[in-house]
Order: sequence, then C-alpha cells, then structure tokens
Amino acid sequence: MFQRIATKFLRQPIFQSQLRKSFMTAPVLGVLTNHKLLIQNLSYLQSQFYHMEESNDELELLQEEVPVGRMQ
Repeated sequence: MFQRIATKFLRQPIFQSQLRKSFMTAPVLGVLTNHKLLIQNLSYLQSQFYHMEESNDELELLQEEVPVGRMQ
C-alpha cells in the first residue's frame, strides 16, 4: 500500500521536476560552498603568514641590536 502511494507520488511531473532541480543544483551549491571556504582559509593563511613574517623581521632587528648594545 505504502509503496503504491509512494510510486504514484514520485511519478507526479511536478515532483519529478523538483527532484531534478534539486539534484542538479545540489552539486553546484556544494562546489560554491567549498570554493568560498577555500578562499576564506587561504585568506586566513595569508594573514597568518604576514604576521609571522612581521614577527620574524622584528626578532631579526632585535637580534641585530643586542650585539651592538653589548659592545658599547
């Protein structure tokens, strides 16, 4: 009984077109979401890399200043 009702429901043209649309758009939405997350992660990594470079530059400057200060 349930199988007959479900089969009739699935054979309705409106339901079939909705299923077709959802199956076609689902992969696209997944790709767009993954692309957005990838861009966010790359942006975060880039900002972290710049922070690391700045801190390394500051450390190098401090290390250069320390021996000069000891000699005086």
